[in-house]
Amino acid sequence: MARMNVRIEKDTNEVKYISILRKTTNKSISEVKELINNNDFILSYNLLETDELLEMRKIIGLLLEAGANVQIY
Repeated sequence: MARMNVRIEKDTNEVKYISILRKTTNKSISEVKELINNNDFILSYNLLETDELLEMRKIIGLLLEAGANVQIY
């Protein structure tokens, strides 16, 4: 199954990113913070599911507006 993974580079605006991810995903604050600190993938979506890709696009757009350095794999 083809998947797209998203990673956020850690910087001083981490609180903004946690807030966005907390509102748009079911991850806890501590889980999101730990993923960012460990440089792990924050989000993972199936490339064959259109609804998931649209949701990912929305979340990545919000993160980019907040100044996040987003890496997509």
